[in-house]
Amino acid sequence: MFFNQGRAVRYIDRLEDELVKLQNAIRKHRDQRGDDRCWMDDEELYKVLPEGYTPPARDSTVELENCKRYIACRHNPSTEYVSPEREIENLKAKIEQLENIGSKFS
Repeated sequence: MFFNQGRAVRYIDRLEDELVKLQNAIRKHRDQRGDDRCWMDDEELYKVLPEGYTPPARDSTVELENCKRYIACRHNPSTEYVSPEREIENLKAKIEQLENIGSKFS
């Protein structure tokens, strides 16, 4: 097996380009503040992943409510923002606990 230096250099160049692209996307996301930050910025960051990103179907009414809840929590730091997905996970865990308790009495 022969070592092809030119091919190796091209490969390293592609890796360096990819690294710079990822670093720039992360910096752009990190540097956004206040009203400049939105769920759309997260999606832009996800798009630079090699596997890409396909956004889920959206309901603008639900999105606006989620944004309002998030902003309200940002204005009142003593209030913890829990994303709808995290809340669903927490509720499923509670249901599972209750089912386990109920199965002990069956």
